[in-house]
Amino acid sequence: MSKKCDIDLIQIWEDDWKFKGEIVKSIIKSKIGGMNIVKWGRKLKIEKNISENVVKKFLNDNHLQGWCVSSLKYGLFEGDELISIMTFSKGRKNINGKEWEIVRFCNKINHTVLGSFNKLIGSFIKDHNPGKIISYSDNDLFSGNSYQKYGMIISNQSPNYWWCDGRIRHNRWKFRKDVLLKNGNDKSLSGPQIMIHNGYFRCWGSGTTRWEYLIQNFRSS
Repeated sequence: MSKKCDIDLIQIWEDDWKFKGEIVKSIIKSKIGGMNIVKWGRKLKIEKNISENVVKKFLNDNHLQGWCVSSLKYGLFEGDELISIMTFSKGRKNINGKEWEIVRFCNKINHTVLGSFNKLIGSFIKDHNPGKIISYSDNDLFSGNSYQKYGMIISNQSPNYWWCDGRIRHNRWKFRKDVLLKNGNDKSLSGPQIMIHNGYFRCWGSGTTRWEYLIQNFRSS
């Protein structure tokens, strides 16, 4: 409904506000044009061999979902300071080694880096000649505007949820039934029944949008 009314609605979770408040505030400022530090991506230097410790700290400090395993890291630096990053891994359903996923993309908090998305993804495409690139945006906070501007198209939209312990939300993949059974839970119960029995409750978000960029007439089927 908000999109039909041309309203850019964002939804903020209590645990994010409490434990990652500076990142959330930075996202809000970006939405309303309140950033006080503006950089031009074209003036920043690309680095591709970035220490994993540097990547982990940067993503934990600047990305709401924090660090995640990835095989390739592209960063924009001003001197020795990392300002923007995009990480990639092979797609889950890889076709001839040509499908890749953008795992993480973010700028340093309280920064607007103009052209950072285009410069980073463009450098990756030049280096690795992918057939398809996919990524996901969180509908709670983002419209996927950067993806759309680059020419990526929506291939799917799906609901998402977390399990909450009353303090913070946990990714549902941590609580797959096979994992729950390994931890000694009752196998006669379903996964959700086990979680509820253990004191968790399910909370739903606004969903995720899957974006896709096809290159060189690539076809996955």
